[in-house]
Amino acid sequence: MVKTATDIATEEKKFIKEASNILISLGYSIINYTSGDIERVMIAKGYKKGYNGTWIMPEDIIPDEQ
Repeated sequence: MVKTATDIATEEKKFIKEASNILISLGYSIINYTSGDIERVMIAKGYKKGYNGTWIMPEDIIPDEQ
């Protein structure tokens, strides 16, 4: 069977779509992996997660005066 230009273009589009999906999922995996690493490092250094998701050092907290 002889492939036409349309067949070749369709195959190229499918290949590009599959390749881009692989790259996108790889990128998300890297981001999720590194965010987990950052969390482990920060906890090991003694930081705690604040209410709004920021990292705080417990000894830096100044209690409210009454």
